[in-house]
Amino acid sequence: MNQPQDRQQDHDPEQGQLEQQEQLASESEPQQRLNIYEEEDVPFRDLSQSSVRHCLYIGIGIFTFALIASFVITVPREINLPFEFRGGLREVIYQYPEKTYLLQAHVNTGDAVAHGAPLVTITSEKIVSLIQAIDESRKELNLYKEFRRAANQKEIELMEIKKGGIEDRLQLAEKEAQLRARVAAEELRNLRQQVDSRRKQFQRNQSLHARAVLSDQALEQSQIALLEAEQLYLLTDREQYEEGMAIANRQVLLKNELALLEAQLENAVTNDKLQAAQTRQQYDLALQRLHLNYGPSDIAANSLILKSPVDGTVSMRIENESEIAPQEYLLRLQAGAGEPYAYAKSPSASIGQVEKGGRAVLKYDAFPHYYYGTMTARVDTVSTSPSAQGDYPIRMTITELNRLEGKVINGMRGVASITVEEKPIIRYMLRSFLKHTTVE
Repeated sequence: MNQPQDRQQDHDPEQGQLEQQEQLASESEPQQRLNIYEEEDVPFRDLSQSSVRHCLYIGIGIFTFALIASFVITVPREINLPFEFRGGLREVIYQYPEKTYLLQAHVNTGDAVAHGAPLVTITSEKIVSLIQAIDESRKELNLYKEFRRAANQKEIELMEIKKGGIEDRLQLAEKEAQLRARVAAEELRNLRQQVDSRRKQFQRNQSLHARAVLSDQALEQSQIALLEAEQLYLLTDREQYEEGMAIANRQVLLKNELALLEAQLENAVTNDKLQAAQTRQQYDLALQRLHLNYGPSDIAANSLILKSPVDGTVSMRIENESEIAPQEYLLRLQAGAGEPYAYAKSPSASIGQVEKGGRAVLKYDAFPHYYYGTMTARVDTVSTSPSAQGDYPIRMTITELNRLEGKVINGMRGVASITVEEKPIIRYMLRSFLKHTTVE
């Protein structure tokens, strides 16, 4: 039992020295440790490169989206014009561009009127001139009916009688030519037979004279007779030809005279119809101008009695004024329900941008749009002729009343924003560049 313990004690010192030497050698050499941190420590990471990369990706995405949106999204360009709401009730408004004078009022505000009932009696310089034009055209029409038409008809009748006489002479000339041709043919045939008979007689005499049976004097007489017959035939043929040519020339002259007279007759008939149409048209146009400017009316002494075109109620009539200024309301007549619309006036600087069918947004002065909203409308008609003030009327049909339905009444005013153009955002962004490019 003691021997093994002694051996272990003898061996321990040497082993310990070796271990100490190995430990010193390991400490003198550099060593790489796997983890220099403690478990409770938090390491720091370099995030600069990844942050820049992420920001770059986000910026490229935002730029691409904005670029695509600038081509797709459109922004409207609008012009603002004052407007007046009309309609809802079908209304007949009496107002005129010139100064007008009220001579007599036949109705008052609130009166119910029937179709054709007299409303007011008015006059103006334009009315007087139109009535004078009607009177002059009526005089011309009556003058034509009473005198010119009769004179034209008499002239046409004389031409027709003359035409009949020429036609009769032409028929006589044709019959004469036919008869003369038959007589001439018969006469020439007889003369030809006489010439043939005398030629045969002369030939017989020649044979007798050759046999010394007939004397020279008898032969000479037969030859003279033959020559006389031939000369008579030729002379008659020439005379008949000249007479035939004279008759033919006379026929040509008669035909030319007849053609000229027919042309004159047709021209006279056409002129008569043209005069009738012109005088009637002048009178109708004068009445039409009056009715287009003032509506249904009766003409009085240099004045007009305006008549109601419908059954309705007088909603407004000017009071205590005999002189009505241009564009001032003289009378307003309500005649039942009608289509609502907006009436605007555009200056000449903007009228070229307004197109039929354009969209419009109506904002009323009495109803702020940020509380009550707006109405939408569509440009229905754009006038090509300016008013006396130089403005161009525009009519807009209201498509949606929205929340203003039942609140807006006739005559309310506001501002109409009419869309005249819609462009993508990129066009507005590059407007200056495109402008300089276009100019160059």
